[in-house]
Amino acid sequence: IKPEFELEITMIRQFANPEINEEFFKTAFPEGNITDKEGLDAYIDAQIEGEMVRECDYMFAATVRNFMLEKAALAMPTEFLKRWLYTINEGKFTMEDIEKDWDLFIVDYKWQMVRGYLMEKYGVKVEEADLLASAKGFAAYQFAMYGMNNVPEEQLEAFAKNILSQEEQGRRILDKVEDDKTFDAVREVVTLKKKKIS
Repeated sequence: IKPEFELEITMIRQFANPEINEEFFKTAFPEGNITDKEGLDAYIDAQIEGEMVRECDYMFAATVRNFMLEKAALAMPTEFLKRWLYTINEGKFTMEDIEKDWDLFIVDYKWQMVRGYLMEKYGVKVEEADLLASAKGFAAYQFAMYGMNNVPEEQLEAFAKNILSQEEQGRRILDKVEDDKTFDAVREVVTLKKKKIS
C-alpha cells in the first residue's frame, strides 16, 4: 500500500445553535410538554438536579459501604479462599488471575457479607417488581445513550425481561437492587449532615 493518499473535501458541516422559537420546541420536544424558554430552563434545571441527586446517592452509598467495611473489620482466610475460587471455577481462572484481581474480589466478598447482615437486620426484601423496575431503568439508560429517550413502555419491559434472563446481567441487577435497598434502609436510621457546596 502506498503511504500517500489524496483526499477531496466535498462538504464542511458546522453545528449551529438553533433559534429558540416554536419550530425548535416542536422538534426538540415533540410530545408538546415544553413550549417556551421558561419551560426549557425548568427542564434543564430538573435534568441537572436529577444528575446531582444521583451523584449524591452514589457518594452516600460509597461512604456507607467504606464505613461499614471498616467497622466490620472482617478477617478472611485468604489462602483458603484463593484455593476455593480456583477450584470452583474449574479452570476458568489461573492462580495468577486470582492474585491479580484479589484486592477487588475480597472487598466485594466482604461487602456481600456485610450487606446480607444489614438486609436481615433491617428486613430488606427484594421483590420481582424491584428487579424489573431496575432492569427497565438500565434499559432506558442504554436507549438514552443513543438519543432514544421516548422508548415505548412495552419495548422497555421486553428489554428488561431479556436483561434479567441473562445470568450475568441478572446477577448484576440483583446486586444493584440489594445495594440500593440496603442503602435506603441505612439512610432511614442514620443522621445525615447536609452541606451546601458551590
